[in-house]
Amino acid sequence: MSFFQRLVRPSAPHTNAGTELGQGIEDSRNASSNPPTEELFSTVGDHGLQTLSENAGDIIDIVFVHGLTGNRESTWTDKPTKNLRPLIFIAHSLGGLVVEQALLVSRGSAQQHAKDLLESTVAIAFMGTPHLGANLANWGHPISKLSNLLRKTNSEIVGVLQPGSEMLAAVQQEFHTMLDDRSRNDGKYIDIFCFYEEVGYTGVGEIVPKQSAILTAYPNNGIHATHTGMTKFKTAKDAGYVRVQDRLWLWYNMVEESQDAWKEKKEVAKRQQQRLLQPTSVTESDRGGTLYSGPIFNAPISGRNVIPGTQVTGGTTNFNLS
Repeated sequence: MSFFQRLVRPSAPHTNAGTELGQGIEDSRNASSNPPTEELFSTVGDHGLQTLSENAGDIIDIVFVHGLTGNRESTWTDKPTKNLRPLIFIAHSLGGLVVEQALLVSRGSAQQHAKDLLESTVAIAFMGTPHLGANLANWGHPISKLSNLLRKTNSEIVGVLQPGSEMLAAVQQEFHTMLDDRSRNDGKYIDIFCFYEEVGYTGVGEIVPKQSAILTAYPNNGIHATHTGMTKFKTAKDAGYVRVQDRLWLWYNMVEESQDAWKEKKEVAKRQQQRLLQPTSVTESDRGGTLYSGPIFNAPISGRNVIPGTQVTGGTTNFNLS
């Protein structure tokens, strides 16, 4: 039974209105002589009052009342802010275009959880991403193992991915404009590295040629494998695996150093603030006068006349009370 249900006095069946009214008046008259029981204001369960603090010397009670959609705990409790961890994307093929579009959506979103995606991103590794499109006729070749993808892909999406696609070019321009704007105006950077396939299919060539897989403003390197094989490694000694791993470790160390530098900067600022808050003691010798160990009364000077025999230092008049 809920807290409010306990406050409602149940009516006996077949009771007329006059009896109910009379009973209600009688209840109100006896309210002072019959105080509510402890069970009426139970603090057990999800409903009712909850005592936060109670001591023998208390002289006042403070009651917090939440609104219609509130809760006795959530309304008055601040949720701790989650620290956003740095985010690194490793995207293969069309997944790279998905990442670019996701970051663009994040930038323009009004939802904080969506905006956090862009703010958290520190690096992206593109692997065979067709930034400038790809010859989709090659994607349907049986050797490429992407024929099923081509058959299931919406024809409009296929058109977007064709080389020279205006829509794809617009996405690329908007993505790079966003990166440039954040670096120039906000001092925030996203490290980017592009990997491209070095092995083509017989009679077909590369699925995503190098000129489409790289971004001229960012470093790149090749992986000696086909488009589908460039993300599959037999051992940790494979050249492609080593190249990707080295790049990830480089970014990891970069993030670690950045966090250490931020912590050090925060500690320096904290120490400076503590020094500013510490009181400083000034003696008469520091002011250029003679050292006096007796009681001193400091008062601001008012008027043009100064009491003879007083010492004026630092805008105050020191009265010798001894």
